[in-house]
Amino acid sequence: MCSAVKNAIAIAGNSSEILDVDTNGPNLNSRIINSSKSKFCIIPHTYGIPVDLTNIKNKIIIEDCCQALGSKIGSKHVGLFGDISILSFYSTKLINTGGYGGAVFSKNRFLIDRIRDYINFDMKIDGKNRFNFNLSEVNASIGFSQIKKIKQNLSIREMIFQKYKSIGFKMLENNNSNSYSAKFRCIILTKYQKKLINFLKKNKIISINPFLKTELLSKNIKLKNSILLTSKTVSLPIYPSLGLKKLNYIIDILKKFKKKYPNS
Repeated sequence: MCSAVKNAIAIAGNSSEILDVDTNGPNLNSRIINSSKSKFCIIPHTYGIPVDLTNIKNKIIIEDCCQALGSKIGSKHVGLFGDISILSFYSTKLINTGGYGGAVFSKNRFLIDRIRDYINFDMKIDGKNRFNFNLSEVNASIGFSQIKKIKQNLSIREMIFQKYKSIGFKMLENNNSNSYSAKFRCIILTKYQKKLINFLKKNKIISINPFLKTELLSKNIKLKNSILLTSKTVSLPIYPSLGLKKLNYIIDILKKFKKKYPNS
């Protein structure tokens, strides 16, 4: 969960329960979610890898689709399974609005009407608490222009991901054959995490560990799967404007690393 989500829960006067991820990836699974005592569950589809929510029982589900715009379970897009869903349009996301911004959607008209009222305080004198969370017209127009390109950009990201995968590294990817994962990130799983990051840096390629231990939202030692994941993730460039020349250069460098460390 993003710290912004945790902070919003606290500002609303509630406490949060942080759960550990599955052993096979960066997400929660139905067993973990159903075992929680919490009635309200915020479920992120981390790095675009969709969580199958069809077996979740007796929970109110808030889907965090910030990294998963375009991801699907079967033919159904993520964000349409839970009670309400949220998106971020920050500059690092699949669609951005030139800075900050976001969206919320739901099949529950009552919730949407309440949210629309809450985010616009102007000209209302009934004494209710509200904020001004509206996007400017400029930011909204930037976002709308990118919506037109989302399918094309997702296709480019998929192509880049598959080219990296063909080198032979173990990738953090979607293992559910009945779903599609929007490639928000391209992440290698390797025991040579720091060596790979430094090797790429020496060749003027920026890569990061996207899942730092210091970013975990709980110091609870029970988060053993999350802690393990922080030690072996390397995120590669996968933005749509990367270009074939730069992509092929990165691939050549990765092949050299793979040759040097064949068990990576």
